[in-house]
Amino acid sequence: MMLAIVGACTVGVVVGALMFFVPGERALSHPGETPLTRAVNTTIAGNSTLAVHTDPAAGYQKVNVTINGFTLVADVAVTQDQKRTGLDIRDSMAENQGMLFPFTDESNYGFWMKGMKFPLDIFWLDAGKKVVHVERNLPPCGGIDLMCPLHDPPEKAMYVLETTADFSARHNVTVGTPVLFALRS
Repeated sequence: MMLAIVGACTVGVVVGALMFFVPGERALSHPGETPLTRAVNTTIAGNSTLAVHTDPAAGYQKVNVTINGFTLVADVAVTQDQKRTGLDIRDSMAENQGMLFPFTDESNYGFWMKGMKFPLDIFWLDAGKKVVHVERNLPPCGGIDLMCPLHDPPEKAMYVLETTADFSARHNVTVGTPVLFALRS
């Protein structure tokens, strides 16, 4: 009985500490983190819990991508699993975010919007990092696999870049537009 009381007191102290100390952004900051990549949510409903949500693309390599003077930070889908999952890991994306898919050979890589939660623009780039095809404002596809259209370029590409919907219109991205980035080897 005594052990149970001591255990309950310890839990009470921890719960009390959580109720009175919810660290702010500065206390949680790690190099490279922003308020968008880390949020703390404390829920008090009988028992207190501390849930920490981190950037869904935390395991992804990052690269700065510049298009017509605008720079965004793209998550780089390097592994087959990352390429298969794509942006399904995100519920939304900011204007200065994207995802870059590098391939080892130029080909007509098809992409679909299965499992997406928001619309996108998709750019296919050749080995020289110039846009060879653009798909604008593609809506998410929540249907069965056979109902989701495949979007593929008429030209071969080595890279595919996904951005927020209408990015191409806002930043005047067309076929032939150069895209600047340097991937780590």
